[in-house]
Amino acid sequence: MDDLKSLLSALPEKLGFPDLASLLSDQFQESLSELKEIDSTLTEIGKSANLTDSRLQELGDTSFEVAAKFGTSANDYLVGVQQMIDSGYKNAAQMAELSALVQTADNLQSDLANDYIMAADNAYDYAGNVEKLTKLLDGQNQMARKNTLNMEELANATIAASELLSDLPDIPEDKLSALLGTGLSVSKDSGKDVAAAIKDVMASLSAMDNLRDPIELLSELADTYNALPDGSAKKMELLSDIGGGNHADFLDSLLSNWEQYDKMLGDFGNASGSMMSDAEKSANSLDSSLNSLSSTWTDTVNNVINSDELTVAVKALNALLSGVNSITEALGSLGTIGVISGGILGAKNLGKHV
Repeated sequence: MDDLKSLLSALPEKLGFPDLASLLSDQFQESLSELKEIDSTLTEIGKSANLTDSRLQELGDTSFEVAAKFGTSANDYLVGVQQMIDSGYKNAAQMAELSALVQTADNLQSDLANDYIMAADNAYDYAGNVEKLTKLLDGQNQMARKNTLNMEELANATIAASELLSDLPDIPEDKLSALLGTGLSVSKDSGKDVAAAIKDVMASLSAMDNLRDPIELLSELADTYNALPDGSAKKMELLSDIGGGNHADFLDSLLSNWEQYDKMLGDFGNASGSMMSDAEKSANSLDSSLNSLSSTWTDTVNNVINSDELTVAVKALNALLSGVNSITEALGSLGTIGVISGGILGAKNLGKHV
């Protein structure tokens, strides 16, 4: 390690870049700090799941790959793995990668993305079926994209609705998603409040007729409601009977804009691959690209500092710098930087330990 620090200190003199060594040293220290977090998280995962060292090493490597792919944080991915393990998922790594996809596609914080995925999974008893979850999340992502919904509030609405589902009639994923999305769109309420209002409205409809699909009842009610003149006593009576005093305004907005429900239902059903498409666009943004670069650099530092062949690496870099020094004038500064970058990235193959 001392040899490597000496090498970094010598770079300005050899290359004529006064700030290069300071820059590399700062980045090196940031990477060390991140690696400490990663190591701590992996240690906790190892305790929770009783994983072997080789499996933890594999998981550490995967965390860098996922972070580079989606422009997220390697440690956030590992925290997601730990949370999924603690929640009893056997496919915790796959669930955490799905969370990374959601974070990038929908611009959600890692904690909310994890809660969102687990709530959706629990609501429909998917038992960690990533394919079914992806279909649901694709549908909601497409609804949000096509209807300018706040994805954070749609995630919160899904989480809240999942907690209320035991008190609701059996509503298919696409219909409930479209209902939540429509409620958010027309009321501007929070996701939690929209879910609570829908729960109460569905309960009222079930009390009226528990043998029919409450969504069909709501659709028929919308036709009746919108055929009545504004301000009519019949309209007020319908709102009072079904919406009650607390949700009359919400129900009025929902019924008056029922065509949005039909549109969102169609958007949900035509959504295969929508999250991956959005994630790819987001991953190409400047912030995500910088996050990917940071993860790649941290991975490189991880490989170097944990390599049994660190001395060999330092000698190789010294030899490289000697060669660079002799051809600096011919290459110019841009060419020199390219050679150095290639040399550093070439060190990635020296070791794979976390």
